[in-house]
Amino acid sequence: MVQKDERFVRRLFELPTAEVLETEVKVHAHVHEGYSDRDDLSSLSPIEQSDLIERYSVCVFLRNGKGCMLDASFKNAVCRSFICPSVEATLSNELLHEIQAAIHAIQHEAKQFHTTCKQVLQELGLSLKKDHDEVIRFLKQYYPEPDLHEKRS
Repeated sequence: MVQKDERFVRRLFELPTAEVLETEVKVHAHVHEGYSDRDDLSSLSPIEQSDLIERYSVCVFLRNGKGCMLDASFKNAVCRSFICPSVEATLSNELLHEIQAAIHAIQHEAKQFHTTCKQVLQELGLSLKKDHDEVIRFLKQYYPEPDLHEKRS
């Protein structure tokens, strides 16, 4: 991501819904104010509240009439594996099983990358909270842009 659009990466830190942690940035969905206006929230269990908030949430990268504004290569494991429950309900068991296997593979790959990256950043004493520039320089060096014209053996 830093190789393709460093300005975009830097803008992530400034998003109102961005949660900058030591080794990751989480961009939370925008929650419609209608959620907070509900009178029944205190009577709901945490799981029920979580389910309900999802119905009031919209991805900050979604543009009305245009769809997702993220470059396809920037989409994370959540983006690549989320399927609306109403669509999921229409799928055959076989297709649902295939999709769940693909979701597991995507999440496993993402987890491995994040674990490795987190470990290296911690070893270097770098934090996204306080060392944005150093982390971006490190990522550009550690994960160089692939040469698409390079011949493979």
